[in-house]
Amino acid sequence: VFEVSLPQHWVTPRSDPSPPPTLTDREQSKAVVLHDLYRRRYAVTSGRKFGGDFLVYPGDPLVFHAWYVVRLMGCHDDDDDDDQMGCGEYRQDVGIGCEELLGFSRIASSVKKVAVMATVVGERVEYVSLQWSGLT
Repeated sequence: VFEVSLPQHWVTPRSDPSPPPTLTDREQSKAVVLHDLYRRRYAVTSGRKFGGDFLVYPGDPLVFHAWYVVRLMGCHDDDDDDDQMGCGEYRQDVGIGCEELLGFSRIASSVKKVAVMATVVGERVEYVSLQWSGLT
């Protein structure tokens, strides 16, 4: 734990503090996945350039190559009631098309990473990995 002190002229009090921004359902789900990956002691960076949400490293990204490209596939509550999905437009039941799935897994494979699809169920994260193997 460390403490940072800023020069007083850098700190400007706000007379009308605005409320913190509200997160969309997708952003909340990404935060849950990110927290779960950190809890598992992985280092995480953006996976945008490889078609995912996160690149996941076994340690310091300056030392290691990423092992996984993680893509958030949806979110849903533990309830099976369709009216209580809790995800607005971003819903688990929409799924992913075959071409999109193949594209994601082929990109990950071509950069020597495992494609991982993450789904948030309540506060739990479920992962499914896709890896091309045995192809020459």
